[in-house]
Amino acid sequence: AWKLAKSNRSPTRPYGGSLCHRCLSSEIRRLARASNLA
Repeated sequence: AWKLAKSNRSPTRPYGGSLCHRCLSSEIRRLARASNLA
């Protein structure tokens, strides 16, 4: 999860890490799912 937090602040991310708590949680879950598949 900490690794994902860093990528959330990356300029290539559409929200730049400024998502609401709930949206951020689902985004992190989505990213975690994607990295599990990778």
